[in-house]
Amino acid sequence: MQIEIKNCNNIDSGVIQLIENTLNIKYAINGTGKSTISKAICNTITDRKNGTNKLLELRPFKAYTDATIKPTVIGVETIGSVKI
Repeated sequence: MQIEIKNCNNIDSGVIQLIENTLNIKYAINGTGKSTISKAICNTITDRKNGTNKLLELRPFKAYTDATIKPTVIGVETIGSVKI
């Protein structure tokens, strides 16, 4: 499964590959966006289930001067839950 993340914290645009129903481990140095990726996926699922706007918590700092920049996550539509 391919997930596209845009405008979330320090991630302008990125694509991550996950395998469904499998433990996926992502390892990288500090500051590369591992936590942002997990929060983006989790918040998108929460928003879909509860009608909240938790994904907006990940707006990058530059977005506060440009209201057209909004966090987006594409590819998690079939995911019902995650464990982080």
